[in-house]
Amino acid sequence: MQSKIFIVVIILLFIGNELSAKITLATIFSDNMVLQQQTNVLIWGKSDQKKVVSIHPSWSQQSYSATPDQTGFWKVRIETPSAGGPFDLKVSDGDELVFKNILIGEVWLCSGQSNMDIPMGGVPNIVIIKDANSTIIRSKNNQLRLFTVGYSPSTAVDDKYLNAWHLASPQTVSRFSAVGYQFGKQLQEVLGVPVGIIKCAKSGTKIESWMSEKLLQDEFNIPKLSASTNNAKTSELYNNMIMQIMGYGIKGVLWYQGEGNHTAYELYSKELPAMVNEWRSNWGIGNFPFYFVQLAPFNTKNNKHPYMRQAMAECMKVIPNSGVVLLTDAGEENNIHPMDKKVVADRFLYWALAKTYNMKGFGFCGPIYKYLEIKGKEITVKFDYAETGLTTFGKELLNFEIAGEDTIYVQANAKITKEGVLVWNDAIKQPIAVRYAFKDFVVGELFNYHGLPASTFQTINKIKD
Repeated sequence: MQSKIFIVVIILLFIGNELSAKITLATIFSDNMVLQQQTNVLIWGKSDQKKVVSIHPSWSQQSYSATPDQTGFWKVRIETPSAGGPFDLKVSDGDELVFKNILIGEVWLCSGQSNMDIPMGGVPNIVIIKDANSTIIRSKNNQLRLFTVGYSPSTAVDDKYLNAWHLASPQTVSRFSAVGYQFGKQLQEVLGVPVGIIKCAKSGTKIESWMSEKLLQDEFNIPKLSASTNNAKTSELYNNMIMQIMGYGIKGVLWYQGEGNHTAYELYSKELPAMVNEWRSNWGIGNFPFYFVQLAPFNTKNNKHPYMRQAMAECMKVIPNSGVVLLTDAGEENNIHPMDKKVVADRFLYWALAKTYNMKGFGFCGPIYKYLEIKGKEITVKFDYAETGLTTFGKELLNFEIAGEDTIYVQANAKITKEGVLVWNDAIKQPIAVRYAFKDFVVGELFNYHGLPASTFQTINKIKD
């Protein structure tokens, strides 16, 4: 599988260079890059097929070599030390390339559609980012490096900010993912090591664009190159963007996507786990962390949004080493691109610090429905991630609804107890189900004691096992 993948990568990365014997590397490798610490990172490229390639990292006395295949493609894994730098990396087959100002640290991939793609500086006349100016002017940081994957390697010809690593600065940050930058900035500050953030995102795209043709056909019977959105066909971004960086050493992935699939929430609940499994399998570095965003409430006017939010929360239960960022308190009724991207970055950070870096003493997820207990006309709802208690920070609980045997939901009374949330409506003598924040747009008022919001949920008499 890996050999086939890298043959495709070579076609993508080196098209137009067939007649040249000059050694080249994939576009993800450049000056100023960050390599994942304390692992064996993959380096790959193309050269004259008759020459052995040697690799000499300045952080080690060890040298590495690779023999190109019949197409000239070569790959090799090299060992990285603990975080540090700057270092150089020399790659030679007689002709020599030298990559300078390399740091060793933590590398994260940020992917998805517009809410991940939108830059810190916003989109003129379309999207505003909260506190953008004050954030940008303070963004210079030589220990934070940013890489934006272009739609193809050739896009770097027209835009120097694509397909090359850059140090964080006002000029580079203003053009980089607002979520990705603010996550990386805080991760670098907390860990005190270099951080590299790779943005591989494209606005207006469905999940099918980020999955291979084989996976879509074999598991979901979705035809090859069928129209996915106006911006990308099925598998198009997997082939043209993900494949550019497939195999690069990363710590984990942050995923913010789903707006384009929210009406097909049942299918999405199967596609997301399948996509994660495919990426992990083809990346070849194990079950790396995969953290993803539950969409913030937004008035789609089709009432499918709450079903999508619930489906996304359920995905965490079937995707190993994953976590869901909850945003029921952070939506905007008529704006599918909420201005506050720091709240998303913060909640990604909590997951990464708690579950990937094993830090303690803080919350990392809001309350998620666990089970219910029915006693007479009252239902007690129990939650995971609420061990220290629940609160509304002084607000009234208005977003709970209750249903009897007719399964028609009506407004419910609700109050927080030591066990969870007690829900009732005097007109319903035999309740069987309850739901919370189950509208397209809603402002959630239920939190745990860490200040993290509860997820949307709906039950149909789900009793504790």
